[in-house]
Amino acid sequence: MGSPLVCDATAMFAGQTLASLGSAFMGADSDIKQYNSKIKAINQEADALDQSTIFKYRLSGLQQQQIQDANAAKVSEARLKLAEGTGTATAAAASAGVEGNSVQALLSSFAAATGRDVMFANQQADNELTQAQMEKKGFQMDADARKRALAQQLPEDPTSKIVGRFLNAAFQTGTAYMGNTTKTSDGSGLFGRKFG
Repeated sequence: MGSPLVCDATAMFAGQTLASLGSAFMGADSDIKQYNSKIKAINQEADALDQSTIFKYRLSGLQQQQIQDANAAKVSEARLKLAEGTGTATAAAASAGVEGNSVQALLSSFAAATGRDVMFANQQADNELTQAQMEKKGFQMDADARKRALAQQLPEDPTSKIVGRFLNAAFQTGTAYMGNTTKTSDGSGLFGRKFG
């Protein structure tokens, strides 16, 4: 049977080992839960940002389609007025017996006015479409900046901290074991041998 001193040292070593490893494990579990919680929150925020950006893009796409539809209606209306005006003027000139350059000048005037109306409608639509495209680019730039800010909030991976805790626990346990087994009150050393 071993010496009571060695058994006490072994029991104390086992107790310290369990306490140190238990503390390291609890700390590791806490670190992993905190890490996962932060990662989950950041991912949820990134998903919400993506959904918001997609919604803004769709809304802008709808706005662009409405601009194009409104422009097509304006251009169609201007051309229809030109056709009606030309028909009315031609009929009025024919019933009055007027022909020649004055009728052609009147018809050319109608065509020029319609051309200006179409040009202005197209220019306005182009400006509005350019603005909508710039807004889309702004949405993307804002989303990118916010994603970079989210990336900076990512917590450090706790793996190295956890490994460090377990190594520290092992080192402290080993130091305590060596301290408890190499010294006794009667001056004997390890396994009861006396030195010096």
